Amino acid sequence: EALLQAFEKIEEQNIPLIMIDHSYAGIASSKVVMDERKAGKLAGECFLRYGHSKLAGVLIEHHAQSVERMAGFGDVVKEYAPIPVGAELKIKLRQAIEDGVTGLFCFSDFIAKVCIDLLDEMGCRIPEDISIISVDDTELAKAYHLTSVSHPKQKLGAYAARAMMQGKIPVQKIFTPLLTERESVQKKG
Repeated sequence: EALLQAFEKIEEQNIPLIMIDHSYAGIASSKVVMDERKAGKLAGECFLRYGHSKLAGVLIEHHAQSVERMAGFGDVVKEYAPIPVGAELKIKLRQAIEDGVTGLFCFSDFIAKVCIDLLDEMGCRIPEDISIISVDDTELAKAYHLTSVSHPKQKLGAYAARAMMQGKIPVQKIFTPLLTERESVQKKG
């Protein structure tokens, strides 16, 4: 409720506002965001193209972007095992591997790195034992050679800055992400 009140005060004072990379339900404001659902779809399509059918998705429950990315993933793969980030992540990853999961969709590069470290402790190799796709395409993705959905962060910022400076508000812009393929996905069969 405090957040809503803060936004109401901003609106009352006619302060220009553009939400970048996220918007809040119930708050009418300009926004410049990535199509989060499309990011999940791209990951799902890649796994299917490489012949993976037994998949899992690592997400943070109640995190809007994570949930939206997983929804897009589910639009494409239809059936996958959701693995919530938490204290039992290593146990759930081990169970997924024992259940025959061959592909892991991580909602962010950072979560993918956490999973890679845990899988490494279990003796699992990427991509030989399990393939991984993540989202954001940060320096982590590059360092770990992850196939990752590129987040157009610079484009979002530049677009919002131009709109703000040119007084083109309100604005609603949704950028389409792209998949950057590296070495973390192996063909099955």
